[in-house]
Amino acid sequence: MNMDVPSCNEIKDLNFWVPPQPSSLMLSIITREGKKVKIDMLPDMDDATDESIPDLKRKRTIYLDDKAVPLKSEAEAAAMRLLSDLIAKQQLGHPQGLAVYMANEMIEYFGYKK
Repeated sequence: MNMDVPSCNEIKDLNFWVPPQPSSLMLSIITREGKKVKIDMLPDMDDATDESIPDLKRKRTIYLDDKAVPLKSEAEAAAMRLLSDLIAKQQLGHPQGLAVYMANEMIEYFGYKK
């Protein structure tokens, strides 16, 4: 199973979306080589509508091209590194915007050290 997450420098085009369910962020990427990559960070559907669960306690999964990324894997670390770089390069919109907020929440949830 190929779990290659592109680096920030490999991205030609980036679209992002914060879906209405909590603890979610979706990225659609086209690399400089023309490869399409989809990275979705989504909550466990059992917890998605339970507002009593604090956001950082809500279980979530990273999907790379619709395949679940194993916890504590290099692909998970690469996805978090990408989010960190996108924030640093202001590629996720306004610094106080919802996408940046959600990206920071993902980084904290998955325990990535910037």
